[in-house]
Amino acid sequence: MGIVERQTGLSLFPEAFKDAMRRKMRQLVGLGALAAVGLVAIALMTWTAGDPSLSYATNAPVKNWLGKPGAIIADLLMQLLGLGAIVLLAVTATWGWRLMTHRPLDRMGLRTPLWILGGALAAVALSTLPAPSGWPLPTGIGGVIGDRGLSAFTVLLGAMGARSQGLAGALAALIALGPLAIASGLWLNREPIDDEEAPAPRSSYEDRERDDARGGIGGAISNSLGALAHMALATKARFARAVSDAPHHARMAADVRREEPAKAPAAPSRLAARA
Repeated sequence: MGIVERQTGLSLFPEAFKDAMRRKMRQLVGLGALAAVGLVAIALMTWTAGDPSLSYATNAPVKNWLGKPGAIIADLLMQLLGLGAIVLLAVTATWGWRLMTHRPLDRMGLRTPLWILGGALAAVALSTLPAPSGWPLPTGIGGVIGDRGLSAFTVLLGAMGARSQGLAGALAALIALGPLAIASGLWLNREPIDDEEAPAPRSSYEDRERDDARGGIGGAISNSLGALAHMALATKARFARAVSDAPHHARMAADVRREEPAKAPAAPSRLAARA
């Protein structure tokens, strides 16, 4: 006896439709990541140390363009990572871009800690640089994490002069490149190994979805105009073929009528023969 399975939710839809929905969801997640990066970047660009935050209480008006939430987020990032926060934003932006463009982005359980490690190493490298005049924080431009990392280098290598400190910063920057490259998706991307893991061929529905995603409204309009032009040309060709074939069909019909045998005369009846 066959077993009837109850299908609910997305299982009721064909695979092509479900794949298209998954791609749209990835695009939405990528768009959200890029939007979040843009907002945090605005908060950092308009950050001032005098804004109210978790580390500084004041009744002064907020100067941050995103208000008090933006001032708090920007202050946390600047206090912890300093300018190293820019590295974290850059990696997050690459995640959003890869999701928006349907590029592979897996192993997030590995990429996320490497993202944090790369940002911390970048902060250490920045802390080896002298802070510019007017820097409003007591820490270096690498924040608290950068200063603590630089202190760890001092414990391992002893007191460092300007040259040794510069070498330590260069070493931290070189080490940071590996985790950041893996975290951003430049390395260790999953690729199809055999035919079983290779992506299935796209259906016409998926092709239309991909073309619409790439071309937008302009692509849809151009596709519609192309279809209308094709229909007009096909109709014109059929009409011209029918007009050119009309004399030939007429001659064939006339030949058939001439070749039909004349009808035989009716046989005389028996009464007429007796008479």
